[in-house]
Amino acid sequence: MLCDKCGANEANIHFKQVINNQSTTMHLCEGCAEEIGFNLFSNPSAFPFFNILSGMVGQGAIPQIKEDKCPGCGISFSEVQSKGKLGCSDCWQTFKKQLLPFLKEMQGDTFHIGKSPKGFAEKAETSREMAKMREELNKAIAKEEYEEAAKIRDKIKEMEKR
Repeated sequence: MLCDKCGANEANIHFKQVINNQSTTMHLCEGCAEEIGFNLFSNPSAFPFFNILSGMVGQGAIPQIKEDKCPGCGISFSEVQSKGKLGCSDCWQTFKKQLLPFLKEMQGDTFHIGKSPKGFAEKAETSREMAKMREELNKAIAKEEYEEAAKIRDKIKEMEKR
């Protein structure tokens, strides 16, 4: 991806800003990022946030956050982000919580809506409908609306029989 500002160099700094629910994303090369003031991140001591963190922990360095790694291939989530690829089939389950927001942002939702084989579309729709009903059931139980929860539970059982 090329830099949004100069259009010549490869963008390696990706910045997303949200103000009043308005999202703006910028993809910049290092040179353009430094021109508009993002050079603070290349020198951590120049950025006061790092000093604040250091003072809070009482150490001269930022604490290292232990990052989960996939048990199948050993890749970390930061590596998945930088490469843009999962390492193996176990990565999906390992990083599911971190991946779902990205999928929703990129594709508009977290489940497949496109073409499906014959007969599969009805099953998929039923499955989605049941998942929504289970979600409603959990919400009703949490709100202690047990009569409503019983009705939803009965609808789910009826759908399962079909």
